[in-house]
Amino acid sequence: MQFLKALVAFDPNLETIDPLNDPDKVYYSPGVIGFVAVFLMMLAATVLIIDMVKRIRRVRYRSEIQEKLASEAAGKRSKTNK
Repeated sequence: MQFLKALVAFDPNLETIDPLNDPDKVYYSPGVIGFVAVFLMMLAATVLIIDMVKRIRRVRYRSEIQEKLASEAAGKRSKTNK
């Protein structure tokens, strides 16, 4: 590890680092394209979640209606058998 430190300390270009290429001074940002991409992914996820909730609700209502119809049919059969 000290060998690497010695190599870095020996670098003659160390004093002439370009401020635009210095990683400590460069601001990295995804910019407008990154914001739009993240926003579109969030929008797509929201639409998919809302659609999934609708479909689950529809399936649940169908099963409740089928159970209700089955119980009514069973009740009618029991009355006609008496």
